[in-house]
Amino acid sequence: RRATKAEAALRGELPNEAAFRAAAAAEFADARPLRDNAFKPELATRTLAAVLAELAKGDVA
Repeated sequence: RRATKAEAALRGELPNEAAFRAAAAAEFADARPLRDNAFKPELATRTLAAVLAELAKGDVA
């Protein structure tokens, strides 16, 4: 599925680390962990931000 909340957060923004972190946080803002995996929403947020930065390599300010 598409990361529509992240897409919306990135629209009109310059490609930089802060924008990527904000977009990832927006995408997973409603994520609720299940028992024994409370770390997963934060892990997913950091992973998405890192992937966005990797995809934009060369254009990150």
